[in-house]
Amino acid sequence: GELNARASGQAARRYIDRRSVMSHTQAPQRKTYVAKASLEVFYTGGPCRLSHDGTMVAAACHEAVNIVEVGTGKVVHNLPGDTEPITALCWSRDGRRVFSASRSMRCSVWDATTGESVRTFKAHSTPVLYMGVDPTGTLLVTTSADRTARVWDIDKGFCTHAFRGHGGMVTVACFHPDARKLQLYTGSQDGEVRAWSLRERKCVGVLQAHQSSVTAIQVPMAAEGGVDKLITCARDRVVHEWNLKTMKRISTLPVHEAAEGLVCLDPAAAAGLVGKAAVRAAPDAIYFATAGEKGMIRVWRMGTGKPVSSAVHLMAGRVVGAAHEGQEEDEEQDDAAAGTFVSLQPTSKGDGLLAVTGDSRLLFYGSGEVEDRDEEDEEEDDRDDEEEGKIVIQKELIGNTDEIIAAAFLPLRDGSKHGSTSEKVGDGKPALNALAVATNSSLLRVFDPSTMSCTAALAGHSGAILSLDVAVGPNGESLVLTGSRDHTVRLWDLTPAARAVTTGRAVAGGAATTAGAKCLAVGQGHVGAVAAVALAKRNGAPLALSGGADKVARVWDIAGALAAYAEARAEAFEAAGIDPKKHKGDHPSVRMEPVLLGAKAAAIAHDKAVNCAAIAPNLTLGATCSGDRTARLWRLPDLIPAGTIRGHKRGVWAIAFSPTDRIIATAGGDKFIKLWSCDPNAGVQSSCLRTLEGHTAAVLTLRFISSGTQIVSTGSDGLLVLWGVRTGAAVATLDGHDDKAWALASDADGDVLATGGADAKLTLWEDGTAEAAEEEAKELALKAGTQQALSNAAASGEHLKAAHLALKLGHPFALRKAIEAMMADPEGHGDAALDSFCSGMKGKTLHRYLSYIREWNANAKFCEAAQRCMASLFRLHSLSELSGVAGAKDTCETLKAFTTRHFARAGRLLRGTYLLDVALAGMGALLDDDMEGGLKIDDEVKTTDHRGIIAEMGFTPTDTNEIDTFGRLGIPAKLAARTPVLTKLTEHVGGDDMDDFDFVMEDEKGDAEELEGEMDEEEEEAEDDPSDSDSDAPPREVVTKKAPAKGKRAAPVKAPEPEPEPESDSDSDAPPMEVVTKKAPQRGRPPKAPKSSKSAAEELGLAVPPAISPRKTRRQRRESESEQVELGPEPEPKKKAAAKTPAKRKAAPKKEEAAPAKRSTRSRK
Repeated sequence: GELNARASGQAARRYIDRRSVMSHTQAPQRKTYVAKASLEVFYTGGPCRLSHDGTMVAAACHEAVNIVEVGTGKVVHNLPGDTEPITALCWSRDGRRVFSASRSMRCSVWDATTGESVRTFKAHSTPVLYMGVDPTGTLLVTTSADRTARVWDIDKGFCTHAFRGHGGMVTVACFHPDARKLQLYTGSQDGEVRAWSLRERKCVGVLQAHQSSVTAIQVPMAAEGGVDKLITCARDRVVHEWNLKTMKRISTLPVHEAAEGLVCLDPAAAAGLVGKAAVRAAPDAIYFATAGEKGMIRVWRMGTGKPVSSAVHLMAGRVVGAAHEGQEEDEEQDDAAAGTFVSLQPTSKGDGLLAVTGDSRLLFYGSGEVEDRDEEDEEEDDRDDEEEGKIVIQKELIGNTDEIIAAAFLPLRDGSKHGSTSEKVGDGKPALNALAVATNSSLLRVFDPSTMSCTAALAGHSGAILSLDVAVGPNGESLVLTGSRDHTVRLWDLTPAARAVTTGRAVAGGAATTAGAKCLAVGQGHVGAVAAVALAKRNGAPLALSGGADKVARVWDIAGALAAYAEARAEAFEAAGIDPKKHKGDHPSVRMEPVLLGAKAAAIAHDKAVNCAAIAPNLTLGATCSGDRTARLWRLPDLIPAGTIRGHKRGVWAIAFSPTDRIIATAGGDKFIKLWSCDPNAGVQSSCLRTLEGHTAAVLTLRFISSGTQIVSTGSDGLLVLWGVRTGAAVATLDGHDDKAWALASDADGDVLATGGADAKLTLWEDGTAEAAEEEAKELALKAGTQQALSNAAASGEHLKAAHLALKLGHPFALRKAIEAMMADPEGHGDAALDSFCSGMKGKTLHRYLSYIREWNANAKFCEAAQRCMASLFRLHSLSELSGVAGAKDTCETLKAFTTRHFARAGRLLRGTYLLDVALAGMGALLDDDMEGGLKIDDEVKTTDHRGIIAEMGFTPTDTNEIDTFGRLGIPAKLAARTPVLTKLTEHVGGDDMDDFDFVMEDEKGDAEELEGEMDEEEEEAEDDPSDSDSDAPPREVVTKKAPAKGKRAAPVKAPEPEPEPESDSDSDAPPMEVVTKKAPQRGRPPKAPKSSKSAAEELGLAVPPAISPRKTRRQRRESESEQVELGPEPEPKKKAAAKTPAKRKAAPKKEEAAPAKRSTRSRK
């Protein structure tokens, strides 16, 4: 069995290679995608206000405020907050300013055109609950929880009035529309309404009738005598009418719900909402609209007991009470919020309403006509439409979609191919298909990708939708299958929604054009949440496959459900006396209910919950995957097992069939995508063809595109990755989400993609291969031109220009060469050119330049250029500017470490040159800077009044010190800074060169420090034994005097008489002195006594000290000192020592007969 499976796998690999080659020649290979549009969270609950011109909306988003364009739903400005939630918002009359208040009690004034803060102030001692502007646009009212209301001058920013008197929190306020009245009305939490006079600055009336918090106050200016009337509503389910002259209640109207908003309507402007028949019956009556907890917009006429017109309930079509036993508590709360309104506002022209729902949806209501209807239906219902008012949703903006779990592009009516884009809009571009989205709620939403606005929200499920799939029906319908937490699957017909979007009518008519989208059938049978559904993509989608938390896979009869719905519709039309052939769509008088979706087969598929399902293009195979780390193949429609796929180390999250090859792809929690052969004849275990690695977290979804030659996938890392099937490598990796990317939809063959995730963000991607190729060609051409310009500048000596071009191209080698050429400028303008180069750097250019400097500074060969560049940067750029560069901290640490090493190395080299200078000076071999290679020997060297060679090393004749180096040169000199002074040099015969000399150095203070180490006892005994000596040369030593302190001259020392020398040509008066030199002895043989010869100092006429003696023991050193005293008079400081030497003089001749001590090698200290 393994051999057969292995052979089958090898054959499948050869097959995929051949098919991939064919597919590559047929389908275009995509290189990348570009994000064209996105829908992000802009409203999270709280205050939301429409501008007076109706073009902008100010919405609270956590602690910030977003200015949103109504037409496109895009966020124009984001006004930052102060970490506290927003409690009140308001627009100025001209729409140029926005007023906001937060829980921190800070009020802000914003410029709506630029998004900048104009002024901030503290209005109350507790948070502000409401803000409003008077008709003149000069006054602002704020109400607070401190039971007060204050009026402010907008331009000057000071408080003009402060009203106190309420017994509870002041929740709402309203200026009288007639500016001549100068009255303000406020309502409080205890149900009290007060009238305030701005002239008299006092309360002029108290209206007490409500039993709960007042939510709205309006003056019905359009009604007869409305200028002297007041309408108030509260959460006590009633609306009161008041007389402002007498401050008495006129009438009360029960609305049977806790009203959250009330808007007085002008019958002339809102005739479509009210109804022409009602307007003709009572043109001077008071009409108003209410919205509240029941989720319905209703229009009322004061004095009647029932609404004049009403809109469809927000949860219309939803199966009430169908929640399963295990439905989560928070899900019930979300459903309740989706079915309630929290505020109601009029539009700019007064012919529409803006209602805000509890689940952060902005619904724009109007009396728009339903365009997607048959002509006969429209002609028949024209009379009814003229007489009755209509309140329909014209536009919907979703402020917070919550998690986007699933998405799919709706197929077109005339396309047999999934996602074809044959229809075109007015600008000639192919129309984008409508996008069906599941947003972790019970509503199935349809979006227009061109505007990213919601065009329809269909209710039906009682739980959140977890999965969906689309296909083209037998008659060209746009079918959608959804699975929910309510344990059911539903079949939808969204043809009207798809047609409205692709033809562009959804932009003008909004959600009203999607009327007719309906639920066709409901499938029951699962005992757990349905997390996976799949529709057949060919032959009219005859069947579907589903799986869920109950570990069961089910096959559904879609064709049978469509036939049953058509039969039920015909019966309903006949029962109503309407010919179904004349009415292609639904009729208002006929109410259709979903039919039962039957199951063909069911089987226990996995050991854990089913995560995903798929159906092969030939409709003969189905596949499911699960958290048990396996995927299984099934023969359809009987659900007969056809194979098992094992290989993932964690649960399998996604599975898909290739549209052209016998290949199946799986994605799992182990971050891998695997390609398998799906031949059912290969055996029980399918063979793995390739493994795609690239995601950094679990892979959640995948799709085949480009005729099966490429794959796109999303994962928990928020990445969108494009893969090549043949190569198995990632072609492009795009970062589109900040959280898990659950949803992935592909339009056509991958021209357009849509992704959604847990960050409530819906992103639209378009194929950017052509654009990327054009940009790449432009970059190559530009780069070639810049490269040529760089070469020309370097060749012509324009190093500054070459440096700019090299930095632009990102060529560090050419940049370093240009900088080194600038530093080598013979005229000394290198630093100026470098400053000119560094002066204009900022941002990414400065970051790149610093990275190059860091690399150069790490190499000792290029550290000079790096140090010069750093010096230029420090001169021209401030610390704050340099610290703002990305990675500045790490760069500085690296530069500091290597710079410390370079300084230490330079210090060691500098200290090493001191000994060389002294040695060369003693030998007279230092070269003068003015000579071209030779010794500077002139008459100045012979005298003691000039500087000489050593003076050129940094000595000055201010202070004179006698420096004895290989003889007494007698040159007056001043020690240079940090230059050591050689005061004593002792030579011993034999051994290597390194151990032949002992130095005694004097520091700057004049204190002598002897560097000679102590000899061990064995060496000292060996030297004391005369029998061990194998040298006949007597030891001789040169005694030099310690350098005197600063400011004192050295005492003269009388040198012994030298042996007679032949006449010399030197003009110097100083007597010549003999210098005894020696050669290094051969290894293993004792050294011989050196022969006397003339030295270079004697030829120059300089005084030469006696020859250097070999090393002696302490006893020999004391005897030698006594002999040295006999050679001449001692200086005054040593007169006492000379008096004690008569006893030693007798032993001196006897000591001369002894052989010199044997030399012992010691390590240098």
